[in-house]
Amino acid sequence: VEPLEKAPDSFAERLSKRSKKSKKDKKDKHKKSKRSELKEYNDNLKDYTVDSDSKKDYNENYYDLSEEEEDFDDETSEFYYEVFELYPEIRKGHLVLPIGKKFVGCSFDILLEDKYLFTATVGKRGYVKLHKNLDLTEEIMEGLDQGLRVVARVRD
Repeated sequence: VEPLEKAPDSFAERLSKRSKKSKKDKKDKHKKSKRSELKEYNDNLKDYTVDSDSKKDYNENYYDLSEEEEDFDDETSEFYYEVFELYPEIRKGHLVLPIGKKFVGCSFDILLEDKYLFTATVGKRGYVKLHKNLDLTEEIMEGLDQGLRVVARVRD
């Protein structure tokens, strides 16, 4: 087996292909003047006509809102009394509890199975961060080792 002198698509070949492209190609791109392009654009606009049927009547129902009465649930109502399990992530200096960006600014009770630990507010990225040096962090990590679940419950 003879070794290859150079790879079939080596950097040198690609570089030479780029340099072979003449400057004419670049000039051709900018050959048309702005005026001619504008003229073509305006000529194309003349062909476009608007039918009276396609015009909107802005006096009536301006925002296209349906006039039917629908019950819109508040965003907060979908998670009141909601309890869900968290899957903590261990990072360099923190234990991170990812709750979700949907709940930014909401307060949660953090529980280890049924035992209340603390109340936290979700940060702007959807996380609750605990420093590794805290006793709570150690308690959570020990609980996870024992197979206990970390649970978040929305506060009223």
